[in-house]
Amino acid sequence: KDIINIARWQYQHFTEARQEKTAHKYLLDTYLIIKRIWMLWHARRYEKWIDKALEDTRDCQYLLCAPDIEWKPDDVRENGGEKRLELFDAYKLELERYDLNYSIVNGTGGARIANAVKFVEKFLE
Repeated sequence: KDIINIARWQYQHFTEARQEKTAHKYLLDTYLIIKRIWMLWHARRYEKWIDKALEDTRDCQYLLCAPDIEWKPDDVRENGGEKRLELFDAYKLELERYDLNYSIVNGTGGARIANAVKFVEKFLE
């Protein structure tokens, strides 16, 4: 139930930002792809409106973070080890399934940040 509420909140705020037309390019981190995967993994179903919402982001750029940095467990993250690889593959498949623009951010430390910045700058050109 919380995931659905978060997804609706994100969609509402994204839609409002687009209607304001204060910016013409959008860079998305997580957004509804992660919510859709979580719904499928935990409830074996998802909200069908998410399909159209994701299709409407084909002009946006997604950053997909590669699971190539050391895993440090904490009280929030529950999917370390092999699950990280499964999730990465699932996110990548969803981005491709919806034909969305994405770049994979990899590397460590400053190199990882530089890779992300490079993708953002290219998208904003």
